[in-house]
Amino acid sequence: LKRGDFLAQVERLRRDYDIVSLDDALAHGEAARPRVVLTFDDGHSGWHEHLLPIIEREALPVTLYVATGHVQSGVPYWFDAVVNAVQTAEPVTLDAGSAGLGAITLNAERGAANWLRISALLEAMKAMEPAPRDALAERLVAATAAHRQPRFRALAPLTIAQVRELAQSRWVTIGSHSHGHQLLDR
Repeated sequence: LKRGDFLAQVERLRRDYDIVSLDDALAHGEAARPRVVLTFDDGHSGWHEHLLPIIEREALPVTLYVATGHVQSGVPYWFDAVVNAVQTAEPVTLDAGSAGLGAITLNAERGAANWLRISALLEAMKAMEPAPRDALAERLVAATAAHRQPRFRALAPLTIAQVRELAQSRWVTIGSHSHGHQLLDR
């Protein structure tokens, strides 16, 4: 999501809703206007770099759900590792048979169509059991190593220092998204 698009969404929400913290939404009864709570999942480093300045400037209360294991280890989430891996300069065909997709070609074209294929891969992997899913993610990362774009900025979890700085903001509530980003519906 681009910064301008996010700010436009915030402005649309502010026209019809009061944007409040999760604590305020739970603590107060009836309100003159409907309320909405903004939440973000996982704990990506972009929250610190991109979201925090917007939160501070816009006085925008948010709740950030952090998967603490990835913050502690610094290891990207499996889905971020896959997204990082498929950012290749040229088309790449990957074996996603264990996810039920067979051979999948990415980056033959750019834009929405390519992201639909990447999203289909991620959704199929999400339905897998953790061990085979993680093994497939490792195979995909290895298969694309020689093809990655050299200046691509990889997705990564927050650092402990970044979580501390986010927690210092009066506009941020930190919540738990489990230690290991488990899919809790499993």
